[in-house]
Amino acid sequence: MVQLFSEFTGLVRRGRVTERNWGFNKGWFMPGFGYVDSPEYPRHKDAAFTIREYITRGINSNRDVHDLNQRAYARYERYGARYDPDVYNLPMTDSVLIEMPLKGSSGNGGRYNPEVTIWSGTTEAPDETAYGPWMELMGKAGLSWDQAITDYLYDGDHTVKRSGSHFFGGVTLRMNRPRPPEKIDEQEEQENGPSTEDRHD
Repeated sequence: MVQLFSEFTGLVRRGRVTERNWGFNKGWFMPGFGYVDSPEYPRHKDAAFTIREYITRGINSNRDVHDLNQRAYARYERYGARYDPDVYNLPMTDSVLIEMPLKGSSGNGGRYNPEVTIWSGTTEAPDETAYGPWMELMGKAGLSWDQAITDYLYDGDHTVKRSGSHFFGGVTLRMNRPRPPEKIDEQEEQENGPSTEDRHD
C-alpha cells in the first residue's frame, strides 16, 4: 500500500471505509470532543464550548502550528474531501479541525462522572516518526494545547465551598467545588436567595 502523505495506514474495518481518512496527514486536530447537553447539568455545554474557544485560540496563536495545519487541511481537502466528502470530512472550528457529535450526551451512563469531569477531548498530531525540527514543531502544538487548558482553569473561579453542622456528640464538615465554576451572580443567589426582582408572591 502506498501512503502519500503520512505514516498512517488507511484501514477498512468490518466493512467500514471511513478509517481511510487516516491515510492523510491532518496536521494537529481533535478526532473527539465530547460534551454534556442535559437539563440536569445546565452549565456543562456552555463550559465545553468555552474550552473549545480556548483551544482554537491557543493552537492558532502559534504561527508555526497554524501554518502547518492550514497546509495539511488544504492538502486533505484537495486529495480527499473534494472527491469523497462523506469519508474525508473537514468539520472546522475557527480554522482548527475538531470532530464533534451533533448533540452532546445526557451525562448518565458514560465513561466519566459529569459532577467531576465536564467534557472530554482527544488530540492527534503527525508525530509517529518525528525527530529534529519536526519533533520541535509537534511539541509546540502539544504545549499550545496544554496552555489553553491551563488558561481555562486559571481564568475560572473554581471556588471551594465549605459548610458544616453539629449534632449531639459530633460535627459534620463538607467541601464542594462546583464544576464548571459558577458565575458570581449564581453564587450570590445560592447564598442569599433570589433577588427581589426574581421573587414572586
